[in-house]
Amino acid sequence: FPILNLSGKVVAFAGRIMGKDERAPKYINSPETEIYQKSALVYGIFQARNAIRKEEECFLTEGYTDVISIHQAGIENVVASSGTSLTPEQVKLIRRFTNNITILYDGDAAGIKAALRGLEMMTEQDVNVRVVLLPDGEDPDSYLHKYGTAAFKEFIRINKKHFLQFKTALLLADAGTDPLKKADAIREITETLAKIADPVKRSLLVKDCSFSLDIGEQVLITEVNKIKRKQFKKETDAPAFEADRLYDDAEGEKSHSQKNEAVEKDYYQEAAIIKLLLEYGNMEMDDSQKVADLVLDELKEAPLYNQSFQLMIHEMEDLNKQGQSVDHHYFLNHAEQKFRDITLKVIAFPYNLSENWDKKHEIFITTPQKNYKKDVISTLHHFKLHKLMNMKLENQHQLKSVKGNTEDENHYMIVNIKLDEWIGQLGKSLGTVTLSYFK
Repeated sequence: FPILNLSGKVVAFAGRIMGKDERAPKYINSPETEIYQKSALVYGIFQARNAIRKEEECFLTEGYTDVISIHQAGIENVVASSGTSLTPEQVKLIRRFTNNITILYDGDAAGIKAALRGLEMMTEQDVNVRVVLLPDGEDPDSYLHKYGTAAFKEFIRINKKHFLQFKTALLLADAGTDPLKKADAIREITETLAKIADPVKRSLLVKDCSFSLDIGEQVLITEVNKIKRKQFKKETDAPAFEADRLYDDAEGEKSHSQKNEAVEKDYYQEAAIIKLLLEYGNMEMDDSQKVADLVLDELKEAPLYNQSFQLMIHEMEDLNKQGQSVDHHYFLNHAEQKFRDITLKVIAFPYNLSENWDKKHEIFITTPQKNYKKDVISTLHHFKLHKLMNMKLENQHQLKSVKGNTEDENHYMIVNIKLDEWIGQLGKSLGTVTLSYFK
């Protein structure tokens, strides 16, 4: 099996074991190299990418032969996880084409356990995950040979379940009538709910699980909130930047000038992101992705406050998923005047700037195009740092508001310490990049 990267270049090979040694892996891949990282590729992504965009769904199987069989049956939006358990890097790769992943698993105990492991990780990636368990003793290849393509598609349509519905049904079936096992199942479900970053999705799923588990919705909400608080103590990686408002009650304590300065800084930080996409979106960041791929993926965790900018981001995401260029030409000819005006203002250069203007607003973009990769990383880092500083200000306000409540005070103090760590780490990674920008 030749393994192709996203550009269609062969970077490795794989083979399937022909014997029945249960101790041996089914698939053996080439050793990892600088151009082949098994955990970052999915088998068949080059052939499937256009179909995934078109169908707005990706089928994920366990084996390479399954991918080939399904593809030959006329279903082209299918990939396999390169003979490994699914990794965050592989999910991120698929997310460039769709947020909808349907996992096709063999209907045995091992397949069910593998599904649960994959689902737990994918939950944190903000992916819409569904699961299809094939009948016992069947895999996609054997099912297609027995029943044909039409029956295979119909089976998927009827048996496709949202991952949390699937997990809830599985745990409840295992618990039976044992109240202690059911309590354990409820705790496990709440842990999964707490991993869902999108508050709207989480709220809807809480309602659904409340009904399935026959437990009060408020009880689930309370338990989920407890788990989310504990997660702050354990997290070591960079935070997810949620789209929560940071200028609500806390803004009342700021003077009018302070508020205006904060809003102005937000505007120019976000304008810098838009400028990157308009000028460099279609340029290569590395062998596997363009600038637009990287920046738009980062913004899924950090939506922009400016509504017009965010609407432009949504359009850019649609363009990127359709394989179209993300650049200024599209928006200069946009049907809406406001987008044409924004584009003209953002790309126009040079501007007469006041002294130290770029430092004041923490904008660091160079003019020569050859430096665009450095600009992309630097601008994203400053954007994240600015978000973290806002989060810290909001957290400090919340800490003041719960004075006297020891449990809540401890929670916000822990968050504050963690934010300081993240701010320090991100600050160290930023060098001094001097350049001019726009206003």
